Amino acid sequence: MLASVYMRNKVILWFTALALIQTPLVITATETVKEGYALVESITITTKGENALNKRPQPKLKTKQGSLFSQTDFDEDLRNLSKDYDKVEPSVDFANGKTIISLVLVAKPSIRHIHVVGNNVVPEYKITKTLQVYENDLFCREKFLKNIDDLRIYYLKRGYFDSQITYELDHNENRGYIDITIKIYEGPCGKIKKLELRGLKRSEKADVKELILTKQYSKTTSWFTGSGLYHPDIVEQDAFTITNYLHNLGYADATVTPKREVDKSGNITLCMDVNKGPLYTLGHVHIEGLDLLPKRLVEKQLSAGPNDIYCPNNIWDGAQKIKDIYSKYGYINTNIDVVFSPHARQPVYDVTYQISEGSPYKVGLIKITGNTHTKHDVILHESSLFPGDTFNRLKLEDTEQRLRNTGYFQSVSVYTVRSQLDPLNSSEQYRDIFIEVKETTTGNLGLFLGFSSLDNLFGGIELSESNFHLLGIHELFSKGPKCLRGGGEYLFLKANFGDKVTDYTVKWTKPHFLNTPWILGVELDKSINKALSKEYSVETYGGNVSTTYILNQKLKYGLHYRGSQTSLHKKKKLQTGPDPETNKGFVSAAGVNLNYDSVNNPRNPTTGIRGGISFEVSGLGGSYHFTKLSINSSIYRKLTRKGVLKIKGEAQFLKPFNNTSKDGIPISERFFLGGETTVRGYKPFLIGPKFSPTEPKGGLSSLLLTEEFQYPLITQPSVSAFVFLDSGFVGLKEYTIRLKDLCSSAGFGLRFDVMNNVPVMLGFGWPFRPTEMFNNEKIDVSQRFFFALGGVF
Repeated sequence: MLASVYMRNKVILWFTALALIQTPLVITATETVKEGYALVESITITTKGENALNKRPQPKLKTKQGSLFSQTDFDEDLRNLSKDYDKVEPSVDFANGKTIISLVLVAKPSIRHIHVVGNNVVPEYKITKTLQVYENDLFCREKFLKNIDDLRIYYLKRGYFDSQITYELDHNENRGYIDITIKIYEGPCGKIKKLELRGLKRSEKADVKELILTKQYSKTTSWFTGSGLYHPDIVEQDAFTITNYLHNLGYADATVTPKREVDKSGNITLCMDVNKGPLYTLGHVHIEGLDLLPKRLVEKQLSAGPNDIYCPNNIWDGAQKIKDIYSKYGYINTNIDVVFSPHARQPVYDVTYQISEGSPYKVGLIKITGNTHTKHDVILHESSLFPGDTFNRLKLEDTEQRLRNTGYFQSVSVYTVRSQLDPLNSSEQYRDIFIEVKETTTGNLGLFLGFSSLDNLFGGIELSESNFHLLGIHELFSKGPKCLRGGGEYLFLKANFGDKVTDYTVKWTKPHFLNTPWILGVELDKSINKALSKEYSVETYGGNVSTTYILNQKLKYGLHYRGSQTSLHKKKKLQTGPDPETNKGFVSAAGVNLNYDSVNNPRNPTTGIRGGISFEVSGLGGSYHFTKLSINSSIYRKLTRKGVLKIKGEAQFLKPFNNTSKDGIPISERFFLGGETTVRGYKPFLIGPKFSPTEPKGGLSSLLLTEEFQYPLITQPSVSAFVFLDSGFVGLKEYTIRLKDLCSSAGFGLRFDVMNNVPVMLGFGWPFRPTEMFNNEKIDVSQRFFFALGGVF
């Protein structure tokens, strides 16, 4: 009895459970099918257009027959199929908790024929190469459409501004092939034979030609620079540029109308017709809404006043300066509106600056995001603002710029948000600072090979990491190489192998050492120098430790200690030349330096001064006792709109003391001049005292004077021409410069950048004293052609 009841209950429970399981399937089949609730009953795949060239194996899908249907997996299957097939037509039916899938796949057709029609200038092989389409290859529609756009751009870059490119695709889906027809209308080649600027003064024409991108075609340079071709969009942009230029000269109603004429040869005469209109001046200049700051302080920020020529740039520059002076005192929400009021009968504008002052703010929290490698303290060291400071928008912008200048990040954004701080019993307002960064690669591995008039053929390898983390070495095996990044340190390793000079260098620099303004630097090096003579080589190895303190943006001073072992190796015993015994020993020296730098660009300065003075004492336990004084200065000034005058002077002095004599100072410490990086036009190192006609002795006093005028010829890539006047003196007397013995030269050359901004210099120099007497024998000390990486400046 009990058994029968038990069996009956078991059957009832079984049917109940089955009903509970089936119920959701029935509901979802009649309503919306939810992911994971429908079984895939069948998958039917039909392929069209297959042949021997485009046939593919049966596609593998993540969606399987008999499994639960997943919309995510099915979408991924369709994406993958669209990469392998020209067309995918899916069909999905849901009924009674089951899914029936049907896929119609059209195979990518093979290219049977390619017809190019209308091309006269660009050969067919170049067109098919740009389109990346070849007969018997599979046709990829998406790639073809992208390459069609590339072909249009190619024609435009070559100056065919009126070119038109169309195409026809004859696709036989059943047989699986496609015929492609490319129709090209090339039109005239837009070489600008003549560029006219009408309605402008001579000086204005010179300014405009520097500002606009459109240039006149030149047979000598256009083939290299790509300039001198007509591009309608660029011409329109240039018209706006000219208009803006004239507005800032006071011609507020100026208009520019581009006109072009095409001759029978297809050459273009482009004319920019300028109608300047009347010259506008300023009437009254008012400031309204000024309550918090002194009126005199605000008025000093204005760049335009009554009776000045109307110049929008100066007017808006004044508005920005007023905003900046407010932000300096914490008023970061100050808003400046500029209202222009023209006079009815005269070309005069009245200008009113309307100020909404807002309230002062202080800095709250500083939050950093996006720094996956760089440490927080490295970023905070570049911040000019700190919690509790009065807010200064200029310092906020300076922080963003300093972070960009580190080179650690692909992008940097520094902005403010409402602060989370709520100080008790305080009416002061706060703004938090958010620093968002996106990391970028900071390491560089390079191989180089070059030639110079000093070292002939040379090459080597260098490795650098500008965001190195030395203390991450102990985690190298547990976390991998990524732990060696993010410390804000600089690591540089280089091995250079040359015919005359071979050297190895390791440098490590740590900014903000121990969270102080000091910069710590360590350098190890080894050098084998055969450039001074064919008869001997000078070998040195050692290192130095330096500390630098940045006083302000332009001035810094430092301390250093260096130690190096020096030795001299002769190929054979000769009576002439340096003594190997006096050139074998250890140099132990400490020094101090002061440097000033106000140039506007660290790599290619056009204005500013760069100079320094250093003093060093050797004899701290080493083999040699001497002092070394070095004074140098470089001045950069713009003489013309693009031309830069560079003047450099450098004086160096050695003075032995104690048991070290003049002849006892090693060759590796002496001064040498001559060659492509000092006095061009002379043989390397051969200015001054000599052991023999080809072996310099070096000096204890030296003076280098250089003047150079550089003028850029091409911007991209950077190519500049220069003329120069060099002078140099090397002598054996302590602290003695004999100006009458200066060796001078003059010449010209080219300087250009290659291989990731590596400067290359070549040219000719003519020495004023190409020969001199040595032991009653006339010797030639000239070397007119020079070629080198780097340069004098």
